[in-house]
Amino acid sequence: MQKQLDLTASQTNEITRIMKASQERNRPLWEEIAPQLRQEVKRVREEIRETLTPDQQKKFDELLKARPRKADGTGAPAGRAAHPAPEPSRQTNAL
Repeated sequence: MQKQLDLTASQTNEITRIMKASQERNRPLWEEIAPQLRQEVKRVREEIRETLTPDQQKKFDELLKARPRKADGTGAPAGRAAHPAPEPSRQTNAL
């Protein structure tokens, strides 16, 4: 975003400060919903597995294992968010 918007160093620093402050405000909210989100992600994955053939299930499981894991149990490539309130140094993707 810095390059696309041609931000100055001052703007970059201010946006970084704004994002960090937002993450701190969002942290308690995220911690409150994280257990429910983990359960929902687990349920969705189980439902998806039920629609797959045994070979597809193996591949699906391998794909999930290959994804980076977070402490909240969700897999997520870095820099991708599934919710508007990412945890402070990482963002998640629900599947």
